[in-house]
Amino acid sequence: MRRAPSIVSRQSAQLRHKSDWPRALLAGNILFHVQALSGAPTDLALRLSIAALIALITLIGGRVTPSFTRNWLVKREKPLPLPFGRPDALAIGTTMVALMAWVVAPAAPITAALAFLAAALLVIRLLRWRGAPTWREPILAIMHIAYGFVPAGFLLLGASAAWPETVTASAVTHSWTVGAVGTMTLAGAG
Repeated sequence: MRRAPSIVSRQSAQLRHKSDWPRALLAGNILFHVQALSGAPTDLALRLSIAALIALITLIGGRVTPSFTRNWLVKREKPLPLPFGRPDALAIGTTMVALMAWVVAPAAPITAALAFLAAALLVIRLLRWRGAPTWREPILAIMHIAYGFVPAGFLLLGASAAWPETVTASAVTHSWTVGAVGTMTLAGAG
């Protein structure tokens, strides 16, 4: 299993399209079982799987949430979300790179820097969607809240990499799994 990090980093570097992230989720699942059966630590496989889920929320939730918000706001004659543009593309690209860095080097200084940058860009992206008025529509509000756990997780990742004695790595996992994945799942079920 010593080769696993190099294999994963090489595969992660090739994840250029949103259809590749479900493959990463499958790879993380397979790697988890291989590592668990061999008695090796499963941290790498868990990070890969969580990264795939967060990438999917970033890509798919990042299209659905502002679209549904726009439709709701049009009916109420409120200012509309800004259309997909360069800030969105920059946020998505930085997020994908930060996720790959987290998978292969969770405590590295570059991971911390990328995580802080991704958090800031994702907050800007979220604000561009103009979700504040949606508090009156719970299904829309919960989508914005769920997406908000993605930049929160990146903020925690940056803090845990920069100050591991203060912020634990489990805070990142919690924000992304219970916060983003769990809450977005509830939003989708609603």
